[in-house]
Amino acid sequence: LDLSLLRKPTFAGGLIAAFAVSASIFSLLAYLVIYVQNVLGYSAVETGVRFLFLSGASFDADAAQAYGLVSGTVDDDRLDDEVARVVAELAKADAQGLRETKKLLNADMVAGIDHAGHEMAALSAQLFGSDAAQAAMRRFLNSRARRN
Repeated sequence: LDLSLLRKPTFAGGLIAAFAVSASIFSLLAYLVIYVQNVLGYSAVETGVRFLFLSGASFDADAAQAYGLVSGTVDDDRLDDEVARVVAELAKADAQGLRETKKLLNADMVAGIDHAGHEMAALSAQLFGSDAAQAAMRRFLNSRARRN
């Protein structure tokens, strides 16, 4: 590495911005783990499974079911039939019953957001509100858009 590059403001600024963004993301992840365990009540293993996608590891549907990420799997050749079956079952249900069931299923998540939502929003704004972080996120999103 040619250290004279550090004298160039563009290069040095880019390194500083990259460091700031990396530190922000690292900090956010640390707080998210604490939030998921202490506010949402997940164990360390359950939290680890929920953050598994960050590792970049790939896993199949059976592994996802074993990790508890999905409740069941369907073979590709049966997927359309299974979707039709589930939709037909839901169509038979009472609309009010579905609304109330959704409220019950989401109650813990909503309570966690109500309890710590402002704190998490403030932390996210602080971590990702800098000009350097915003620029890095725009570059990332633009690079993803070019790939698609």
